[in-house]
Amino acid sequence: MAQWFDDLSRMLASPMPRRRALLIIAGTVVSTALASLRPARAQVPTCGSVDCPPGQSCCNSTFGLCCPDTGTCCSFGTAAAFCCTAAGQACCAGFCCPTQQQCCATSEQTPLCCPDGYKCCDVARGTCCPVNSVCCGSTCCPAGQLCNGGTCVDQCPAGQVPCGTNCCGPGQICDQPTQTCRTPCGAGFCNPDDLCCNDTVCCPFSTSCCLDGCCQLGCDVDGLCIPF
Repeated sequence: MAQWFDDLSRMLASPMPRRRALLIIAGTVVSTALASLRPARAQVPTCGSVDCPPGQSCCNSTFGLCCPDTGTCCSFGTAAAFCCTAAGQACCAGFCCPTQQQCCATSEQTPLCCPDGYKCCDVARGTCCPVNSVCCGSTCCPAGQLCNGGTCVDQCPAGQVPCGTNCCGPGQICDQPTQTCRTPCGAGFCNPDDLCCNDTVCCPFSTSCCLDGCCQLGCDVDGLCIPF
């Protein structure tokens, strides 16, 4: 704006008829006003070598794949990518679950979509149970029963305390706010399916507890993690 005033002042300082000076001022003011009213170009999301059209967002830049904002992006890095276009669909191990059905599989497993009226109880085991039942590992307990270590029971055995729909195992305590059985481990507590390894660290259900901690491939003959 300062440069605009300097240029206008120099033009007006030069000898010229008054009519021409007024025309220059009017033309400059109109041009400036129109420029300020011109809409700014909308920012287009860049997706690799393509630009996503309105209403879509970048799902995977490697493949230049854009998905509708109302859908779900299923991206697996440089391996594959696709769009679940229907609203409410879930991306499930390389497959789109029908609308309102829950995915019950990790990306490494075979896709599993729980049928209508069912819920995913255990992703690691791929267990779907009726919505009004009690999840119990790979077992579905009827409503009103309790889960005790993967077995449906009417009441918890002696020495075990009920916690929500579960029976806490020996040595476990019930976390009342979350109604979850937890195992003391070090300075904290492990989740229900986790294993307290070496009294210091919680190992996920799918891992092994070795002398040097939680291991994906199990322990060798010396009790140490098998390397990848």
